[in-house]
Amino acid sequence: MIFVDLTAPHFMEPVKLEFTRLLVDFPLKPGRITFARIGEIKAKYRMVTYTGEAVETDMFVRGNPARIKLDSNAEDVVNGLIQEGSGHHQIAVHGDVLDKIKLFCEFSNLDVIMF
Repeated sequence: MIFVDLTAPHFMEPVKLEFTRLLVDFPLKPGRITFARIGEIKAKYRMVTYTGEAVETDMFVRGNPARIKLDSNAEDVVNGLIQEGSGHHQIAVHGDVLDKIKLFCEFSNLDVIMF
């Protein structure tokens, strides 16, 4: 991060602050949630996506825990992610944005794989 003190006489010289660790602990808020990830296998890109409901939770782990009730069977989602070769990190977005993901994939010529 670069911070500049505009009131100092040397205001054009940036001051560099380095953090060894920055962590904000809080559980994700309840509500609709969409997961997605763009991946590539053999030079072919595709979007893997699935939805669910984030439910109220406590801090059962450090970081940003969430408990998700998936719209699809959890075992089917996990097996599908493995079979499709999707990585284990996905983006989570509050709300149901499947229509927007489908439209993005159509314009980007990406296959959509939904669970």
